[in-house]
Amino acid sequence: MLDKEKAPLNPEVLDSHEPAKKSQPTGIIEVFRRWWFIPILLFALVEWLLHTWQTRTVMTDEDWADIRTYLQAETKPEDLIVLAPPWLDPVGRMHLGDNLMTEKRVARADESRFPRAFEVSLDNARLPFTRTWKQDHHQRIGPFHLRSFHNPEYQPILHDLVDHAQGTADRKHNTPDTGRASSLTEMDPSRLVKATPMRVQYVRSPRSVTV
Repeated sequence: MLDKEKAPLNPEVLDSHEPAKKSQPTGIIEVFRRWWFIPILLFALVEWLLHTWQTRTVMTDEDWADIRTYLQAETKPEDLIVLAPPWLDPVGRMHLGDNLMTEKRVARADESRFPRAFEVSLDNARLPFTRTWKQDHHQRIGPFHLRSFHNPEYQPILHDLVDHAQGTADRKHNTPDTGRASSLTEMDPSRLVKATPMRVQYVRSPRSVTV
């Protein structure tokens, strides 16, 4: 059988396809020219959302004063007060003061001795042990979350030597160099101990003599 002759290419058909291929880059340019402002609007929206989030998490002195008033009214001496995340602890201790952030609460060995705990958190942060305690109350004060919990495994302390210690402002400390008592000076938020500098005597070693 004879092969069928191939039909000649129609130049009109070829010309009809060429504009479609050439129009692709032109179409992208046209879309960019028409909607060039969309990326700018999206960037502005993201920047506005970030600004809103940052301003909502700003801690003011008025917020700390409200938290201090709330804790003074709701907490008892045997309750625990904690702050989360951990970097908030020194800031909270400065604003809440030593009357709330006592030695028993700050320098605790564990949390088993406290029947209740009050957690002041920022950005809805939580301490690990509060997740295992039962929550009693939750409220917002400014950017802070205030939660109260009760200890499901409360173990009361029968005798605590800290209760018999004198106040920190009246303590006397013996310096290791002279053995003399020195007063402890309270300087918020630090404490300085007045002590006499140790005198250091240098003894020269005898030189070796060669014969």
